[in-house]
Order: sequence, then structure tokens, then C-alpha cells
Amino acid sequence: GEANGLLRRAFVDGDVVVNVNAPPKVVPDGSGRRFRATRLGAFFYRDAVVSNVQRLNGDGPAKVDLGGDEWDEMEVTIGGENMHQLKFASCDVSAISEGLVSVSTLSTWPESHPMQIRSDVLEATLESDPLHGMPMWLAE
Repeated sequence: GEANGLLRRAFVDGDVVVNVNAPPKVVPDGSGRRFRATRLGAFFYRDAVVSNVQRLNGDGPAKVDLGGDEWDEMEVTIGGENMHQLKFASCDVSAISEGLVSVSTLSTWPESHPMQIRSDVLEATLESDPLHGMPMWLAE
């Protein structure tokens, strides 16, 4: 339809981008689709960042400056029990947790900007191709 044509033109012009997220193992849904057209969900991290910093001892790799001290390396781990997901039916977090590849279409213009993609056009990005699950505007 009209929205799909507008989205293809917006993609060519750089007014929208495609964000793809895949699970470690793709598991087709009951209809054999491997993709889902989605919007963004959210992860909330609370005390989920752990860092392990080691002091510089001789000729090491690139130094990390932490408040005037030089360090040899810094390891940061994100995850753990304090990571909470906000999932809803058409979001990327739900698709990935179900084993599907998430394909989200995102506007490059901030909300309320005069060049922002119309909300009805962005809503059309959630229409999935019945064969593969890709957004219809990409599949046509």
C-alpha cells in the first residue's frame, strides 16, 4: 500500500533504518516463519554491571584512565539476576525470546521533529509478510 511505498522511499533517503536482532539459535514459529516485524522493547539493568580492573604491571596493552590512575585492562560484564525485560507482543525482546529474528524499523528523526515519519506509516512497519515474517514494506 501507500505506507509501504513511503517506507521504501524513507529508507532510501535515510529517514528510517532497519534494526535486526537474532537469538543464538533461530527457531521457526508454528507457520515456519523465522522473522517478526517488531518495535523496540526494553531491558532494565539494576546493579547488573560488574567490572574487574587490574593494575598496570609493565608493558601491557592500551591503558585505561580511571581518575588519574593507569590500568592495564578492564573487563566489564553485563547480565545477572538484576536484568529485567519489558516484553509485549510485537516487541523485539519477545521475538528473540521465542527464537525469532527481530526486524524493527526505526525513524532517524526524533519524535516531534518536523521530518519525523508519520505515526500511521511507522505503525505499518509491524505488518509481517505471511511467508517469512519480514516487514511487508521490505518483502513486497
